[in-house]
This record gives sequence, structure tokens and C-alpha cells, in this order.
Amino acid sequence: MDYREAEAKKTLDDDGGGDDRISALPDGLLCHILSFLHTRQAVATAILSTRWKYLFTSLPDLDVDDSLLLRPGARINAQCFTNFVYRLLLLRKTPHINRFVLTCYTRWGNPHLNAWISSVVWRNAKELDIAVYVKEFGMVPSNDIFTCKTLVNLRLRGEYILLDPISVCLPNVKVLHLSRLEFKDDDTIRRVFSGCPLLEELVLSKCTLESVQTLDISSHSLKRLEFCGYGGDYQIVLNAPVLEYLEVSDCVAGGYLVKDLKSLDSLVAARLSVGLTKNQKGGDSLRYGSYVTNLVNVISGSIKFLRLSGQTLEAIDYSNCSLPAFCNLTLLELDVDFLHGWKLLPNLLQSAPNLEVLDFFQGFLNYTADEVELLYHLLERVPICLSQCLKEIVIREFHWEEGEIELLKYFLNCGKVLKITIVSDILVPTDIRKRFLTFPNNSKTCQIVVERLR
Repeated sequence: MDYREAEAKKTLDDDGGGDDRISALPDGLLCHILSFLHTRQAVATAILSTRWKYLFTSLPDLDVDDSLLLRPGARINAQCFTNFVYRLLLLRKTPHINRFVLTCYTRWGNPHLNAWISSVVWRNAKELDIAVYVKEFGMVPSNDIFTCKTLVNLRLRGEYILLDPISVCLPNVKVLHLSRLEFKDDDTIRRVFSGCPLLEELVLSKCTLESVQTLDISSHSLKRLEFCGYGGDYQIVLNAPVLEYLEVSDCVAGGYLVKDLKSLDSLVAARLSVGLTKNQKGGDSLRYGSYVTNLVNVISGSIKFLRLSGQTLEAIDYSNCSLPAFCNLTLLELDVDFLHGWKLLPNLLQSAPNLEVLDFFQGFLNYTADEVELLYHLLERVPICLSQCLKEIVIREFHWEEGEIELLKYFLNCGKVLKITIVSDILVPTDIRKRFLTFPNNSKTCQIVVERLR
């Protein structure tokens, strides 16, 4: 018993003649209180008194992990842990489990995992979060996972786990997160997505796709898609007519295809961090760069928020293609910490006539662009957004270098922004503070706000 349990027992015991008011509360309220504790701590309250002995068997949410076994001097062994999990599941008084989280760093074998997961599925679980961090584990434990009709939220994470369900029938799943799994083939992917007719949020993170030629993400209910890949020559095909948010972080794939261009009319926000590998740069950089530019083209029509990484801007520059018009874009976040990013900046601003907020989320430096050439192109034709509708510019990681100050001077001179926010961990030098007063300012109401970097 640790000190928290001892203090709880001291409070709840009636040795001093006082009333045990907490124990007098109804079971439902006590279970609600226990739900704020980790499952291990909630089960520990069984020793407090007879009143508390079996309360944990009615907990709606269960969180089980074996990390205690890995701690130096652990007082629990593998047999104790398996007994604990079986007791936790078999002694349940209620037929339903709302949420079950299982995190394993030790290899327990499929018989145990299948029994635990099946027990939860049979109790009509709504949320299931399974994480198995054991190398060479094999197949995803328990095919019951993929035929659970009550599941709404399913998250599977694992190392070297092959995803190859016999059949998929998840009629109520709205949130699906798959991380570090291995897809057997194209057909596996199609089965998974077609078996989730109500899917609204999909996260694919660091999954192995070596055996996949086409990553076909087709869903007529999908609203949010996040894809973080390892890179590969697979083609990504997207058919999601109600998609609102798209995030792609990957090396350039072997092509991006949107089956129906009008299917992305509902897209509001996108974050792209897609870069060329060394082999792609040394081989056919024009072709791979054009894949990224085409992806930007198909999402440009309706989005209001866009974040582009430096690698993405580099890929676009390799393509030698012109940028599309971002007519509805109001918030643009840029990482221009690459030569290619600075080269594209004038065209990007020119392509976003209704831009209201411009955020340099990685700051201005360390760029290697020709400052004179950059300012020349910016001054050659002042972007419409700068002169008419831009309301705020945010510059992070500011170092008060001369190149940064010249760009800041340009924005003050050409823009009618209402506010410029500079985020820096360096105090404003006195001489630069004085120079600010001499800069020409095209906006009489402009404010310069300096915030400390947190």
C-alpha cells in the first residue's frame, strides 16, 4: 500500500467515531469518482473496506498497461499482471465497457491478448485503444476487433504487427487511428475503409506500406484525414467528398490522385509537409516535384487555412510549375527557412488575394536567398493582399538580424496590416528600437508587438 492508499484508508475508516460520508454515497457516484483515477489506483481502493471491495468491477473505463513490470525493483511479476487483467475483466458486474486501453511492452502471446480483447468486445465496448510495442509480434490480435458493431472509436498501435483482417464490419466506427502497423496489400486497405461506412476521422501514422501499390482512401463520410508516412513509391488515391481537414507528412509518394476534383469542395484546412528524398532530387526531381504541385492545385480551390513546410515549398520549386490561385485563403503559415521558400514567397502572396493572416512559423532566418533579389521581386509588384486585406503578420524565432529587419521594413512600407507580432527569445536591441521609429509605415494604425518566445 503506498502513502496515497494509506491516507485514503485513514480518511475512510471509521475508527475515530466520525461518519464515513464518502462510502455512504451511491455506487454510481462512487464509480464516477473512481473514473478520475488510473485503473490500477481504482482497483487498489478495494482494500479500503468491504463497501469498496467490488466497486472497481463497475468502472465504465479501463486502462491497463504493463509498464510497471519494466521499472527497476518492480514488486509485480508477469503472473501477477495476467491475473490482475483476468480478474479485472471476469469480475465485472456490468455488461458494458465504455472505453478500454491496453498498452503492452511485454510479449504476452496471442492467447492472452485474444482473451482480453474478446472479453472487452463482447461487452459492447465503444472505444478501444490497443498499443503493442513488441517486435516480431505477428498478426493483429483478435479478429473480433474488426467485427465489433458497438465500436465508435478504434485506435491500434504496434511495432511489426501485420494488419490482415479476414473481414471488416465496423458499422459505427467514426474515429480510426492506425499507427506503425503493416498493411499486407491493397485489398487489406480497401476492406478496412469499406467496412467503416460512418468513418469521420482517419489517422494513418508511420504504417509500413512496402507491399502496397495504391493507398486508396475512399470514404463518403470522412471529414478529417491525417497521413504520416515513411515514404514509398505507392500512389495515394483520395475520394472523400465531405473532407474538411487534410494533413500529409511524408516523402513524396508515387503520385497523388483525387478521383473527383469537386469532391474537395468542402476542404477548409490543410497542412502539407512533403519533401523529396535524396534519390528523388538526384533522379527525377521535376516529376516528383510536379506530384506535390498537383496536390496543392487540387486542394487550392476552397481552403481557408494552409500550412506549407520548407520541404513542400522546395518540391514545388523543383516542379517549375506555376502556383494556383488561393481565392478563399485567409490564413497562411509558411516555413521559408529554405532557399526555395524565399524564392516562392512573392508568387505565394500574389496567389492569395484575400489573405488576412500571414504566419512565418519558423521565422525568417536561416535563409540563404539573395536579399536584394528577393526584395526586388517583392517590390516589383506589391501583392494585393498586402495593400488591401492583410490584417496581421506573425514572425516567430526572430533574431534581429539585418536581413530580417529589411524584410520587416518592407512589410511596414507596403502593407496596411493592423498588427505585426514578433516572437523572439532575444530582447529588442536599443539601436533597433530607435530604427523602428524611422521606418516608413503605410498603415497609420499598425501595431508592432514583441512577445518572448516560450
